[in-house]
Amino acid sequence: MRFKFDSVPAEQRCYQSDTGRFQNLPSGDCFFGARPDASYGMLPLTAIPQDASGFHFYLGGRQQALFESFLASELPQRTERLLVGNSSDDLGSGRDYSRLTAALATTEFPDLEFLALGVWQLFCNSHCLYGRVGEIDALAEVTPKLKRLELYGNCALQSPLRLPSLEVLTLIVDDEVTGVDGGAVDPETVLNLLSSDFPNLQDLYIDVRIGSESPRYSVPDSMFESDVFPGLRRIELAGNFHDGDKERLLNSPVVGHSGQTVSLDEMRHAPGAAGMRE
Repeated sequence: MRFKFDSVPAEQRCYQSDTGRFQNLPSGDCFFGARPDASYGMLPLTAIPQDASGFHFYLGGRQQALFESFLASELPQRTERLLVGNSSDDLGSGRDYSRLTAALATTEFPDLEFLALGVWQLFCNSHCLYGRVGEIDALAEVTPKLKRLELYGNCALQSPLRLPSLEVLTLIVDDEVTGVDGGAVDPETVLNLLSSDFPNLQDLYIDVRIGSESPRYSVPDSMFESDVFPGLRRIELAGNFHDGDKERLLNSPVVGHSGQTVSLDEMRHAPGAAGMRE
């Protein structure tokens, strides 16, 4: 099927040309929910470029028909970058992306390397509004070559993932300036993420801070006992983790690789929260 995007006003869609590239993106990347801006090489989109391999859907949670038209086309077969959310242009509506994530999990993306869900893309100096990403368990089955996974807002993971090519994992739940989010992530989700099989992981950043009502999170024993991420170059964890997890992690095989960047200072406890593991 042909991808139909005529429902998106012409002034809200564009593509990345060769000149003045935004964030050094490859030419041909397509944006829905972003204004054309020639100074960044983002020109009006009337047809999908033949070399397009990146697609940015920035129309919020209520872009189901547009997104499903994309999924039903031949484009997922050649997609290498896929970002779903909204932007500082704020042209979309709704911050619940659960149905979009569920639809995505039914479509094969054989060459997808970069996936961002719930993203709030900044085209200017501002802050982010996050929401709900939904359940991500089925994503591993349809993204066999995924190298970079970014999750923004509340997400759910019922069991550990296996992504053998993953190099970068990012989870950010809240923007401390706006305070707009989809609620706290369940501790089981964080535990399952950290228990996942990512043999090529190089960059791990998990920030689950969400105010004084945050639940307590745990680092799995596997990270204390063996070097489960042997190629890890950067690790940053922030949130209300159990007392003692930070110290145990600092003395674990996962931390201490040559040249590794370690940021664990924000593994703090919410006021009034009990400290020790049960």
